[in-house]
Amino acid sequence: MLPYQSAPEFWELVTGRKAAAGRLHSVLMALNRGEGLSDPTRLGDSLALRVRVVEKGTIRSFRIFSGKDFELNVPSAGCSEYLEYVPQAVMLVYSAPGGQRAELAINLDIYEMLMRLNLGYRPNLEEQQGYYLSLSVFKNILASAPYQEVLVTRTGYEFFRIRRDAGAKLHMEQLGAGVRA
Repeated sequence: MLPYQSAPEFWELVTGRKAAAGRLHSVLMALNRGEGLSDPTRLGDSLALRVRVVEKGTIRSFRIFSGKDFELNVPSAGCSEYLEYVPQAVMLVYSAPGGQRAELAINLDIYEMLMRLNLGYRPNLEEQQGYYLSLSVFKNILASAPYQEVLVTRTGYEFFRIRRDAGAKLHMEQLGAGVRA
């Protein structure tokens, strides 16, 4: 019944004992779950951001961002075992091929929420508001970045990926079957 079950793992990240790159996939999957996808593994290492919630809408759409454009960085702060000198957050950094950049500071509270999302936790309304408030600036910057892929669904488990190639030709493919998103 620890309030922060992921605190030891977060401590290893901010102190450099655990490679941040190894946790990037978990952070991206948790963000996807926060966007309403219950099986984000179908997207690989990509991040999906829901375009907007439309009341009584029949189709949900998501912008897709390649996972290779994301990094999880730990700000450097001397080698110390004292809490006062350890970084308080890790940075999720998006670097677009066109040079646009977005950063999200992930502190212990946000990290805990993300790891809980990965375990299937559904936050209540108050937690959602706090969670989304802390992510809103990051999502707005990402939403303004150019993108080449979208994901659409009508049923919530049958997804279609639409991407534009370098020649501006559109390609549509159905994602493999999975659980409801």
